Amino acid sequence: MRKITVRQQNLNIPAPKFWRRIENAILIILIPSVVLVLTNWGFKDQEHLNRILLIVSTLIPAVVKAIGLIIAEDPENGKK
Repeated sequence: MRKITVRQQNLNIPAPKFWRRIENAILIILIPSVVLVLTNWGFKDQEHLNRILLIVSTLIPAVVKAIGLIIAEDPENGKK
């Protein structure tokens, strides 16, 4: 198994396959599900709900995608 590196030079290298699968699960299943639950929860303060939804629907996907940009498998480690 190759070693995972985290550095700026990885921007042009695809993220490891396991990370792409986790990313898809988070962006396709988890985030919309959390938004659905939060909107039906019954918050009395709509402004508070909007702030939570903003964090869940924009900040979390941005962080997940940013991590995917800077991680990659080290090609040097896989060679023998």
